[in-house]
Amino acid sequence: MASVFWDAEGIIMMEYLENCVIITGTHYADPIIFREAIKEKRHRIMQAEVLFHQDNAPAHKAAVAKTAIQETGFKLLDHPTYLPDLTSKVKI
Repeated sequence: MASVFWDAEGIIMMEYLENCVIITGTHYADPIIFREAIKEKRHRIMQAEVLFHQDNAPAHKAAVAKTAIQETGFKLLDHPTYLPDLTSKVKI
């Protein structure tokens, strides 16, 4: 599996995980690697507000992950709750 972080200019970081690795809140919460990748590739945005978007996966909602994102200073954007009645009924 690959975790990809990108912005409008392209890929900032790509991390490959071994087969059968379970993503836990602790694994997901390691923002140091990502922050260093931003410093190297997009150092000018470290002076601006960084907006961080993620889905509602259990590892993302873990307390340790939320704390780590707060420590980076990134602004966490809300992800809408899954509402099956609002999803498309048309299968393509």
